Amino acid sequence: MDARVGSATFLLARVCTLRAWWHHREDPQPLAPDHEQREQLAARALAQFPDSTMIDSTNVETALKESRSALSDPNAKTILNAVVKWRALIARIDILVAQPDGGFQQILVGAAKDTVPKKRLRDLTHPLAVSAMVLSDLGLRVHSSLFLVSHRYRKGMDDDQLFTDIDRTQPAMTLGQQLHTSANSLIDEIVSESPPTARLVPGCRDCPYYVERCLGKGVAYPVAYLPYVGADKLMALDQAGVRDVADIPEELEWSDAQDVMIQAVKKAQPWMDEGLPAQVRALKEPRACLDMETELVAMPVEDDARPFESHVKSASVQWNTATEISHADEDRREHDLIVKVVQATAAAATVVVYGDAVPRALRRLSRRHEDLASPLEALTEKIVDLRELVVAGFYHQDFHGSYSLHRVAEALGIPDQAPPATAIASVLEAIEGWGGPTDE
Repeated sequence: MDARVGSATFLLARVCTLRAWWHHREDPQPLAPDHEQREQLAARALAQFPDSTMIDSTNVETALKESRSALSDPNAKTILNAVVKWRALIARIDILVAQPDGGFQQILVGAAKDTVPKKRLRDLTHPLAVSAMVLSDLGLRVHSSLFLVSHRYRKGMDDDQLFTDIDRTQPAMTLGQQLHTSANSLIDEIVSESPPTARLVPGCRDCPYYVERCLGKGVAYPVAYLPYVGADKLMALDQAGVRDVADIPEELEWSDAQDVMIQAVKKAQPWMDEGLPAQVRALKEPRACLDMETELVAMPVEDDARPFESHVKSASVQWNTATEISHADEDRREHDLIVKVVQATAAAATVVVYGDAVPRALRRLSRRHEDLASPLEALTEKIVDLRELVVAGFYHQDFHGSYSLHRVAEALGIPDQAPPATAIASVLEAIEGWGGPTDE
């Protein structure tokens, strides 16, 4: 087992040491490529530093040796993809720029816009904090920055207008000092031959190992799938040995929504507000069901598009039979696609969607395609969000705390169907004809 630990695995250990332990054994390469979107942005950022020293080896020892040489070379003003080490911890730094004070400015290229929410900005700072900790331990003065994509960037602009340099020196330094206090113990647990003790933590809900090999394995209704459960309550359940929602003690207090979920499991029957079927039947006819598949695109691919905007890849409309409307990726003719959606839904008095993704996409589309603003506004006014109705008035124990269309359809015995508009229509039909138990 490779004892070297990458920054991503180290940060994962702050969420759950056992998850980091498994991750380290399945993906032990500390210099493995990042996700494609960030790699593409990093390449464009690095290209802005032509007179630089590039560390391009994927071998850790070679990259460390070349990086040490570059860091000690007074002529190396900029180092790209530098690799540094502290104990078993390996950190790769996108850009290191020598400063007049003898220190370095480290720059991380983030796959995000410069208008990201504060929480996302904090998350992006975590890898900076790891490398700041390592560089400081090497005795180097460190300034830390994020290169985030400028929200003003548009298709056709020069790359020197692509990024905004955001100073994160103080947050990275503060977090790096905090990391340093637990770094030794976290690294020891990650590289240990024996796995750390499994515990219920908020990260269990999204962990790929939770039901595959950890505390949720073989459990009918894993407690970590209950939404919005805080760390303290999970700790109490963990200490009590509670693994299944069916075994949750009655004395614990929950929100009304969580209590509905728990009782559905304990009674082994779904709950539906008695007025929901009538509410669905009252939707104006004729009705069409609409779904859109979108992709988040970092770089604008159409005129007037902004960085990190969703673009519609395909759409489906369900009347008596499903009509799928799509366009080829290489064509990217979003305008033509939306024209077809408008035409396909024009006769509907109600357009049923699942979730807020479609309304949000339509708002972006009306800005991007001004000639379609009026028909898109008319379409938006006809939309009813079925997910909102389901969340307010229906819970099936087999939802497992999730209201995703896939989970709801599966719990109702609706087979996987493509396009998704068919699944929306099937869920709508199931609720209209519901005759199951209620809360009474």
